[in-house]
Amino acid sequence: MVRTKQSKRNRRSRALVCACAGVLAVTGCASGQRSRSLDQPDISKRPSGLEKTALRERALEMLNGFSFDENPLLRANAIEAMQVVPSRAEPVAAAGLGDKNPGVRYSAAMTIGTLQLRGIAPQVKALLRDKDARVRCAAIYALARCGETVNRSPLAGYLLGRDMRVSSTAAFVLGELGEPSAIVLLRDVARPPRQRDPAEAKKAPPVGRPDSVERVIRRLQVAEALVKLGEDSARDVVRSALYPRQREDFEAAVLAAQILGELQDTTAVAQLVQLVEQTVPGASKGKGEGTQYIQPKELRLAASTALAKLGYRDGVYVADAYRDDQAPAVRAQAAFLYRASGRWGDLETLTEMMDDPSPLVAVSAAAGVLAIMER
Repeated sequence: MVRTKQSKRNRRSRALVCACAGVLAVTGCASGQRSRSLDQPDISKRPSGLEKTALRERALEMLNGFSFDENPLLRANAIEAMQVVPSRAEPVAAAGLGDKNPGVRYSAAMTIGTLQLRGIAPQVKALLRDKDARVRCAAIYALARCGETVNRSPLAGYLLGRDMRVSSTAAFVLGELGEPSAIVLLRDVARPPRQRDPAEAKKAPPVGRPDSVERVIRRLQVAEALVKLGEDSARDVVRSALYPRQREDFEAAVLAAQILGELQDTTAVAQLVQLVEQTVPGASKGKGEGTQYIQPKELRLAASTALAKLGYRDGVYVADAYRDDQAPAVRAQAAFLYRASGRWGDLETLTEMMDDPSPLVAVSAAAGVLAIMER
């Protein structure tokens, strides 16, 4: 699924994919004390001026190189990561518009829209005829954000279409554009298939059988868009997806956690902490290597990242636990948690991770270094 946002999110980024709230308000997450909010000063040791300049330039050069890598995932991630330095993001985004991979074209167009790079916005118009519908959605977003005249009506067709991935992208774009006229359409799409479209109802799973991952993800994207447009009740849809009932639900649960962090949904703190800390019944309650947690590492990392975005940074210990994991995708996710925590004290760790043998981890670590230094 093409899903990227660095903002506000790299959300959804989106290229990489305790029940007592009252107690949490006092004790916070993980360590027993509430973490400092991200807007409070970080007294951790910071690099000197020369060290900072050298490290910043190294991260930028690394990301610039990855934006032209043979791996399209690395190209897309690098373009998004450079959004924190618009002057350096502009040329790579412009180049990405002509990339052979639709995911990279999508990331380039979304970057231009997010940063409102008006100077190169006219170049996006060619993507309105792109063969990939998700890229066309991103082109509409970029042109609208940059003040260019563009017909937004195709987004409604994409939203109502039967391709769940395209529909999800259209929902995301409508939410990002703050398009109030889309509320009625989004509400309609949010209804169960059997209540809205006989043709779609025929493709829906029988009663009692879980929806496909693509359909659940579309439901979450629609709910997120509705929240952005003022429909707070849609938050319940996102929160309910945090508890996977089967293996296929984990991808949606990770996305739900990411969305809650982006929406700054502080009412979900207790649920997120539970995902991070809940251990197997009878297992030890410590945070050591032998601790057995109920949720998989990917979901624990996503929940900790959401908590960091909400101002609870104590969960960074989860990144410490998985930074040397055998799976590159998990190590990359750990780097993203360090980035979300935004602590100067984690720069040394991220700098080491820039030398990881996996390019996926290196690009995530470089993105984290740059984000912290540009904060």
